Amino acid sequence: YTVKYTNNTKVGTATVTIPGKGDYSGTLKKTFKIKKVNFKYRAYVQKKNWMTFQVANVSGTKASNIAGTTDNLRMETIQMRLSGVNGDVKYRAYVQKKGWTQWGSAKDSESWTGTKGLSLRLEMIQLQASGEVASLYDMYYRAYSEKFGWLGWAKSGEKAGSAGYGYKLEAFQVNFVQKGGAFTLTSPRAKCFYDKTKDGANPK
Repeated sequence: YTVKYTNNTKVGTATVTIPGKGDYSGTLKKTFKIKKVNFKYRAYVQKKNWMTFQVANVSGTKASNIAGTTDNLRMETIQMRLSGVNGDVKYRAYVQKKGWTQWGSAKDSESWTGTKGLSLRLEMIQLQASGEVASLYDMYYRAYSEKFGWLGWAKSGEKAGSAGYGYKLEAFQVNFVQKGGAFTLTSPRAKCFYDKTKDGANPK
């Protein structure tokens, strides 16, 4: 048999057609849904409190809007929401004086990570996609770090930020790309994570 797909590159109803070959006759035709991930994220920022939820672009060429600011203000808490597809995006943060938080869940409307009312900076974040969202999409994210500026794009499961420098995170972005799609966004720095014990006091 052979397999032919139609309308299978965008959100909506796609079709797969399977005709028999040689000694096998007949054709099987089925339809299936291509779902769109709906992912929102926001930050609680020093002096500004909770900021507006931003919606992640499903694009490898256009960066999503940022959560937070690039005005030298620390992020203290982050919150994420996922709908449209099954699965989850787990997220956590490394907090000044406290270390890594427990994992939050983007499927849980009450979930958040970081601290509230303690005026402590976030230094690293980590996101991990699972289930259908992971099988249908590649997830990328990057962080804006004090003195480093925009770091490189991290992929699901990687750390974004720095360790050992005491630099606050000020903002972050999240993008999704359909599985196997091209991701061409770049950053001033290639690396998504800097560790002072490995990269030195003044990494390039």
